[in-house]
Amino acid sequence: MNHEFDKVNQTSEYQRQIFEEICRPQPIVIAAEGGPCGGKTTLINEIKLLSQEQTKNFVLIPEIATAEIGKLLNAGISIENFFSYQPSYLEFQKHILNKIVLNIQDAKEKYAGTNSIIVVDRADIKPYLNEEQYDQILLELGLEQSPLISLVDKVVYLPTVAKISSEVYEALLSTNPSRYESTAQAIDTCNRNLKIASINPEFSIYSSPNFKDKISDALFDIFHHEIEKESKFIPNYPIDINQTLEIIDSSSNEYLNSMDIYQSYHEIAGQKFRLRHGVVDNKHVFYHFALKSGNNGDTRQEIHRNLSKDLYNQLYEINCIKELHKIRSRFIYEFQNKEYILCLDYYDQINKTIVEIEGMGQELAKQVNIKGFSLGSLSTEELVQ
Repeated sequence: MNHEFDKVNQTSEYQRQIFEEICRPQPIVIAAEGGPCGGKTTLINEIKLLSQEQTKNFVLIPEIATAEIGKLLNAGISIENFFSYQPSYLEFQKHILNKIVLNIQDAKEKYAGTNSIIVVDRADIKPYLNEEQYDQILLELGLEQSPLISLVDKVVYLPTVAKISSEVYEALLSTNPSRYESTAQAIDTCNRNLKIASINPEFSIYSSPNFKDKISDALFDIFHHEIEKESKFIPNYPIDINQTLEIIDSSSNEYLNSMDIYQSYHEIAGQKFRLRHGVVDNKHVFYHFALKSGNNGDTRQEIHRNLSKDLYNQLYEINCIKELHKIRSRFIYEFQNKEYILCLDYYDQINKTIVEIEGMGQELAKQVNIKGFSLGSLSTEELVQ
């Protein structure tokens, strides 16, 4: 196809239209994930109440599995017996995943061209299946990968209360007939769900021991999803990547995953934007667009979009300013009884390691001590974002 090019920026009118279209209002999909009795239902109910006072439009997709299990219970079917028979269990899970995908797609289509916030109560079934079972269901449904990567823009994660108190969990269990997991099973499901939900690059965790604070923090993140809060730590001296990993391992609770990320910075009509092409754990592929504004290193606003591979390739050809490659290792980092996502970024071209704690502002980060690193802001020119 022939396109007319701008003589200054070497940008086609077609590419300019793509950029403008991406920046126009679009619904964002946020998945609420977590362990059994983690607070997702409370979170959804709070969104219903608070959204009435907001100018933003919220679209809530309730947890499909809970509704379907309720239908089985109403029909007098024993959940434990039903789930112990593998063929029926796998068909049930396939049905759930299909409905999740269709509900998200329908909501995105219905609210296209708006800034609606679509909140999905659980967007995947993988925690309840082994790898072979899950891959087979994806194949049968014609899906290439988890909707957590292909359809969801952001994940907020609420761990099960069973991790804090088995007594509280069991008390909640007695009031919810659709819950059948023991305390140990709830913790195991929660841990598996954590690993799976964290494949989304925009992943946040809310684990305050105070339940109200936990819900309040998650609500703020959902209502203000365009605000990005982060703190970066710069090495005090040249440091080997393996040494850094040892330092991080000793100060964090849990390793989540690794991302191989190629990011490039482009400019069109005086506006700079970032593209990312990444692979999580050598399996889950994503393509992202970000247009950011504000101070680097603390709080910024952003327009963030999932892209198709074709759309990514079209934008990639626009006036590239700089390209970087990094390996990002992500960990859960506990500080003052709250958990954050700690990212260890290694930039191979410049042989530099940077630590970033997502969701933490610089005032709080001043109290953080990571051996060999100091809190610092990177200049905009470095474009390490």
